[in-house]
Amino acid sequence: MGAPPSDASGRPAWRRLAALGLKLSASTVVALLLAELGLRWLAPQGLVTENFRYEALPGGEESGPGYRLQPLLFLPGPLGGRINSLGLRGPEFGPKGDGQRVLVLGDSFVYGAGVAEHEALPARLAAATPKLEFLNAGTPGYGTARELAWLETFGPELEPDRLLLCVFVGNDLTDNLDPRAPRIVDGRLFFGDASEADPVTDHLRIWRNASHLWRLWERKRLPAPKQAGDGPAQARGPDDAERSAGIARLHAQFAQKEAGRIEIYLPSDGPDSEELRRMATAYDVTRLALEGIVAWCVEHGVELGVVLIPDVVQVDARLRSQVLAQAGLAEDALDWRRPQRSLAAWCEELGLPCLDLAPAMGTRQEQLRAAGEATDMGLYLFGDSHWSAAGHAFAAELVTDFFARD
Repeated sequence: MGAPPSDASGRPAWRRLAALGLKLSASTVVALLLAELGLRWLAPQGLVTENFRYEALPGGEESGPGYRLQPLLFLPGPLGGRINSLGLRGPEFGPKGDGQRVLVLGDSFVYGAGVAEHEALPARLAAATPKLEFLNAGTPGYGTARELAWLETFGPELEPDRLLLCVFVGNDLTDNLDPRAPRIVDGRLFFGDASEADPVTDHLRIWRNASHLWRLWERKRLPAPKQAGDGPAQARGPDDAERSAGIARLHAQFAQKEAGRIEIYLPSDGPDSEELRRMATAYDVTRLALEGIVAWCVEHGVELGVVLIPDVVQVDARLRSQVLAQAGLAEDALDWRRPQRSLAAWCEELGLPCLDLAPAMGTRQEQLRAAGEATDMGLYLFGDSHWSAAGHAFAAELVTDFFARD
């Protein structure tokens, strides 16, 4: 047999091809990294999990909140901001001044997932009510029970005069079912059975969820909507059809995700099932956590008010119809007001002022969805259950009025 083909320098052809392959691979990686960085700074894709970094706290599964946001971290990009030494979003807290200090306690809604620091509810409340000092005590992933544990651990040193407890009915009640601390991998949270942990899968999920390029790819580079004057509305071109199909696909994917957590709306008097018993436990544990927060506030002389944050499926009729279709259920098969009704009743029994945002947000959401184009989810982020900047602004208006009445 003869020698393998060589180039002018005498290198075998396979080495030349291998070197070319390595160069192409390296160039592709560099191009993807540059594109990712460019998107993060110039055209962020609205990721809500991109910047969260956590650390474990002493106590683990036995006591305490289990984890918090990593302290003294600066999160880059428009959706980033400061994490102070207590693991809370925003600047360091100085000594309490002459005005009252209000601690806004909650999960990723209070944190402001998907919006800038100044757009989140606590910052908007501070701007609207300058005589009060508002502290953002929102931690993504927390439920009411974990919020109670955080309050018992860190609350005394903050010396709040008032506590605004924000309860997201979409998952706070079910989050209270599992008190175990999650796994933390490279600063990311992973709930579930640790025995099923797969480091490779965990890291792939981290990279995927943090990638703006991935998010852009998921959107399938939807064509821009037709502008007024581009022709009659009925003369839809290929780009319009492609865009509509892509948007419908993304809405369907989100509806499928929402359909996986509608058990919280199972009627309390429905037929006995494992899901119904599980939800009964979720409601019971949440009631106990609320009573614990009340006891803490009484002990420390803190005024307590409760704000009920609706799930997007409760206030968006179009999305709700898609969710019901995914689940194969009729509208009247679920009790959509059960979480708010239960929480409001408990607050009344405990003598707590309670603001239910669902009615006003439902009305505003219908108005915005009717006026907006298909990707405009009004008070909520597109393809996500968190508030948009408009949602935080509207919630701040309602809560500010609530403070004025209280």
